[in-house]
Amino acid sequence: MAADEVRALAGRSSQAARQIRTLIQETRDKLAGSDTMVSRFHASIKEIRASILAISQGMQDSSAGQAGGVESVNKAISQIDAMTQQDASTVEQLAAKAEDLSRVANNSARTVERFTVGQAQ
Repeated sequence: MAADEVRALAGRSSQAARQIRTLIQETRDKLAGSDTMVSRFHASIKEIRASILAISQGMQDSSAGQAGGVESVNKAISQIDAMTQQDASTVEQLAAKAEDLSRVANNSARTVERFTVGQAQ
């Protein structure tokens, strides 16, 4: 009977060894798949980071462009304001000259009225 028990024990040991080999192989396969997944995850994280950096840079560039645009608009408004003030000053000067010319014309008209023109014979 001891021989039968030894044979049964050897058979169970052999079966357990096959199961352990199968489990080890399945674990290796899962680990290899996990390595692949981790590599893909790492690559995805790198792509996401690069995209975020590109978006951030685009936003910075856009902000800088907008700031430059706002500065240009402010310069243009300042130039328009200066030209408007200059034009207003010119209009005031022209109005004063027109008033002076009007006085001179009125004085000239009064002076001419004093002259009498005789009739030709």
